[in-house]
Amino acid sequence: MTPSENKLAGAAALVVAIAGISTWWFLGQAAADQEATTTAVKTLSTLPASPQEVASLENAAKAQETELAQVVTLVAPPLKPEYLVNDAVSAAARVRSDLVAVRTRAESAKIALPGSLPFETGLDPDDAVRSLQLAHLALLRTTLDSLLDVGVAKVNAVSPGRSWLAPVATGSKNPLAALSAELDLEFEPEALGSWLKALAEGRPAGLTLRAVQIEPAKAVKEVQLRKVKATVVLLTQARPEWRLIPEAITAGTMVPGAASTIAPPARGLGSSKRVGQ
Repeated sequence: MTPSENKLAGAAALVVAIAGISTWWFLGQAAADQEATTTAVKTLSTLPASPQEVASLENAAKAQETELAQVVTLVAPPLKPEYLVNDAVSAAARVRSDLVAVRTRAESAKIALPGSLPFETGLDPDDAVRSLQLAHLALLRTTLDSLLDVGVAKVNAVSPGRSWLAPVATGSKNPLAALSAELDLEFEPEALGSWLKALAEGRPAGLTLRAVQIEPAKAVKEVQLRKVKATVVLLTQARPEWRLIPEAITAGTMVPGAASTIAPPARGLGSSKRVGQ
């Protein structure tokens, strides 16, 4: 790599580190504060204490519970209502709408997309599996919009990856899910820098860069393009029907319909049959 490419690769690695550290630190600190105060309330209740002391700690616990909820909403926003539909017809309509919108926008900007995008062939008939697929559709729409915003040169491949419970939230009242996607992209240097900067600044909300590999630039019609393989993760509120477990216990759950040249073979949660669009 040239010196400038080494600097870009270093900057990308820094974005990955910053995104991971800041997200988990904020969540972990808020959760730890709430747990410590709740424990103190329980301990105080077993000791001789004035009503004022107990009330003070109870109020602090409630305030920290509110703070934790605010932090969670900031770094792991809930899915939009259109990705929480229950019936197969509405879910299929959501897929069609998103994919048409993305393709129309890419065509207008003359940005090449893969010939086939995830879930174009339909969704799973099982309600729980389809619910998780819609969550991954939200991740894909968010990711592709972020790429189109900065003017990515080409999207060679995009595939839903794995899903797991975020470690800091495991066992909490409102556990968080981490949903991943694998990307194969080509950027002009300025556009790549803009995308990395946006992710480092938390734009769009909930989307972080987990891993990135940048290849040396190649000239295409006198334009310097850099090929990038990346893993992005969307943090959001987990739903019970997804039946996710922590990543430390398993590699995560693959989403049926997610197979591509990037992702490993899918492990289904239910029936392999699809509900056509």
